[in-house]
Amino acid sequence: MATESIIPRETHPAWTHFWDMSSGGEEKTKFEHIFIELPDQEAKEYFELRFGRDPDHVTCDCCGNDFSVSEAETLVELIPGILRGGKSIKDFLDQDDVLVIYQPGNASFERPLSPSEQ
Repeated sequence: MATESIIPRETHPAWTHFWDMSSGGEEKTKFEHIFIELPDQEAKEYFELRFGRDPDHVTCDCCGNDFSVSEAETLVELIPGILRGGKSIKDFLDQDDVLVIYQPGNASFERPLSPSEQ
């Protein structure tokens, strides 16, 4: 798992999940799951700045949106529906294809990004 820190414009506690749907047959980032500790609209704006992609874009009309986007009050609320094979939440978050972007000071296990993740 990779982590980053951001500064929100609001204090509304929310997490937004971006799930790369691989529409058009390819992944749009090197992360299948990206979690950003911001409300939906702010997270979409941050996502576009950070990754240079509109998360609502449709690459292939038959495949649908490039990303499935959902919001919840906590990070833990977003994860259970995507766990497979009896993985724990910690095991899921430790995967290399998961990026968690925290607001400063809120991460319980932050680590710096490696050069290959930047």
